[in-house]
Amino acid sequence: MPAKAAEIYTYPPDAQTENAVSARMSCLCRFRGPGQECSQIEHRGNRAFVRIADHPNLIQSYGRERIPLGLCSIWDLQRGNPEPWVVCPHRLFYAGPSTSTLENAIYQAWGLTRGDRVALWKEVKLISTARNKRFDFTFDYVFRKVVKENPLECEDVPYLVEVMTASTTGGGVENTFVNALTNAAATTGTGINRRQVLARMMSQFIAKAQAAFEWGGKAVWIVQDLLWRYVDRSTGFNRDDFYDDPRGNIVVLVRQLETSGYEPTKPQSESYALKLQTILRGWDRFEKSRGETYEGRDFVSMLNAPFTPDKKTILRLTNKPPVSILTCA
Repeated sequence: MPAKAAEIYTYPPDAQTENAVSARMSCLCRFRGPGQECSQIEHRGNRAFVRIADHPNLIQSYGRERIPLGLCSIWDLQRGNPEPWVVCPHRLFYAGPSTSTLENAIYQAWGLTRGDRVALWKEVKLISTARNKRFDFTFDYVFRKVVKENPLECEDVPYLVEVMTASTTGGGVENTFVNALTNAAATTGTGINRRQVLARMMSQFIAKAQAAFEWGGKAVWIVQDLLWRYVDRSTGFNRDDFYDDPRGNIVVLVRQLETSGYEPTKPQSESYALKLQTILRGWDRFEKSRGETYEGRDFVSMLNAPFTPDKKTILRLTNKPPVSILTCA
């Protein structure tokens, strides 16, 4: 599963503009704001760093003990047409202390209008128990409409933004990043774990949307087109048949990382464009809107198999000596 970095510190590794070089040397993330250092998180929830001592070829470039592991996206080279998979959520969406505006596709999905003010909370972990059940989720972004700013007063309706990016497989993520700093043409064995991403998404997708809806708000999910293409191909969800309903409790913003316009030899060309490809608006369960079920046209269809193979297939696979014969005691 050969792979190499598509973007580090928010620019392609071979970009030679002043902004790109400065970002690499100062470990910056342009999405977090001017002068803000990369803050990528590893799978254990801590910031991800690379120890310079483990990579002597970086000692001369960085006069510090460690640098952030600023890997934004990865070229997946195992197929005929390589495509860059986003692996850092800040590449798809970021809001923080330096963010002053919110894009219209998000606030319009919540029913808000231009000029409305919203307060932001990040990484909000909610644990609650009731009737021997446990609700345990962390929300990426929680917004509430501001009624008054001094003193701050907000409406009691929470709106959610959740970001889903790719997971990696095969190890070698650190080497993929270091190669991009020293030898951009080199590849590693890092790959994209599509199945794990889908499983992680499904475990949260419906539950968070249900909570937001019952609180009076709405969840907006931001995903990359490559991941959503995999959802469409690997589950019972059918994008062509999907019933668009702006009243729905889930909105999915599908974004595409456009690389075709990037030419490192041109002075004004320094980055890949992130474009909004499509917006999917609908219900987790179709019967909430029509009082009926309609297979493939709601988001819960993601939990279904893409189709049921002919029974002869499983019979053929089990037409061999069994492991054992058991008695139903």
